[in-house]
Amino acid sequence: MKKRAIHRVLIVTIVVLFLPIFSYTALQFMQSDKNQKLVQSIYDRQLDSILFSINQHCWDIFSTWLSEISSHSVTAYNNRSPQNINSALGEFVEMESVVSGAFLRVTPDLYYSYMDNRSVSKTSIKDNQFRVNADKIITDKQKVLERMIRLAKEGYVRPIAVQLDTMQSSDVPQSLLLFPIVDESFPINSAAFSGIIINNEKYVREIVARRFSSLNEGEFIFAVSDSRQDQFLYLSSEEKPDANFEKSQTLWILPHLDIKIKLSGTTLGEISKKQIQTNLLLLVAVNVLFIAGMAYLLRNTYKEMELARMKTNFVANVSHELRTPISLIRMYAETLEMGRIEGENKLKKYYRTILAETDRLSKLINNILDFSKIESNKKTYQMVRTDMKDLVEKALHIYHYHLQKNNFELDVHMTEHPVMLKVDPEAVTQAFVNLIDNAIKYSDSSQKIDINLNSHDNDVVLSVSDQGIGIPESEQDKIFDKFYRVGSSTVHNTKGSGLGLSLVKHIMQVHQGEVKLKSKPGEGSTFSLVFPTNQNQ
Repeated sequence: MKKRAIHRVLIVTIVVLFLPIFSYTALQFMQSDKNQKLVQSIYDRQLDSILFSINQHCWDIFSTWLSEISSHSVTAYNNRSPQNINSALGEFVEMESVVSGAFLRVTPDLYYSYMDNRSVSKTSIKDNQFRVNADKIITDKQKVLERMIRLAKEGYVRPIAVQLDTMQSSDVPQSLLLFPIVDESFPINSAAFSGIIINNEKYVREIVARRFSSLNEGEFIFAVSDSRQDQFLYLSSEEKPDANFEKSQTLWILPHLDIKIKLSGTTLGEISKKQIQTNLLLLVAVNVLFIAGMAYLLRNTYKEMELARMKTNFVANVSHELRTPISLIRMYAETLEMGRIEGENKLKKYYRTILAETDRLSKLINNILDFSKIESNKKTYQMVRTDMKDLVEKALHIYHYHLQKNNFELDVHMTEHPVMLKVDPEAVTQAFVNLIDNAIKYSDSSQKIDINLNSHDNDVVLSVSDQGIGIPESEQDKIFDKFYRVGSSTVHNTKGSGLGLSLVKHIMQVHQGEVKLKSKPGEGSTFSLVFPTNQNQ
């Protein structure tokens, strides 16, 4: 019956839990390559998203510059106030740390600029080399600018990026962003042109790199390189990476610059492979844990079923243990009440029997009540200095009739001097009497019990020895469990609650001691209550 129940639990567990988990694990192993590509694709899209976000940020900044320059252009055309326009351009350049200069060409004759902190008026700019070069660029890019003007009228402005290396004496690489400005106040089919001169290194460091830093938490390495010279203008890592960047994209505003990105310390392929391996290892771990959990579940199920069986036996045994003394007490009491007993000796025998059965009944009930209190953590103990020698003598005196009735010979050996310990006398007496009671029950044909009380090293040892049936070594650790009884026919023919030794073990734990057992089948058993003296100082 028990095995069938365990088999049913095992089958249900496998079908409901283990089979789906195992199937999913097998599927993950078969699809590991596909999952690896999926992980790599996710990281790939993440890199694209970062590069796009950087480009979009740069474009938004240019849109802000465009709005401000356009406002100055309209003002310049309508008001024709060179001083105010030059001042506005100067404020713009000084406000933007990455901008080293700006010019506004409203018409070929109406030209304003601010460069290197020098305001240049339209009357003196004619001899400025930069204006000549700017005019040349506008002339050379005429067709492109015409198309840009048409797009600008539709609301879309995209600048032309021109390298200024040959136009400037400075060693610092700079770029010119040239773009048209259209407004309703301008003549039909005409437009103003504006230029913003950018310090490439500052632009990359203060705008591009800062945007990347806001998106990155140390997971990626980022770089900006000049495609013409094949050199890095910026690198987020202290050391130059030894592997190629996995993603590269042209900077929209400055097409000669490339922004590049890669995972720090690894590649997309490696990270995706590692991720899949980690997931598979976790799945294997889940399966192992599940198998261990299933084994634990089956073990606990078995133990619970065994405990239920022992509880059933406990109820049956206790019922028998209660019924026997109650029936005997009732029978003797009824006989005494009817006055059928003659002779003083016979009367005393009946009284002693009733008294003994009452003690036996009280001991059984006390065991059950104590066990209930222990299970509910309500059992309390009163520790007092007690002479163990006196405690043993009193317990043997109380139990004397029971021993005499069963014709047991008692051999007592105790030290001559008092043995003082701090114990709960009632609890220790109960443990001692339980051991004597077991010795009587399982002594078989040999009816002799040895009681020893002595000091050994730092311990006080109270032992009870019998010459009974003994206990197999395989059962010796289990007999102290609640409700457990040795699985032999000899034991099961002797009724008991299965609580006695469990209570003895608990009592000794409360006294910070232990109960020891030496036994061999057919040679008897010795139970020893070991009290540490160092806990009684």
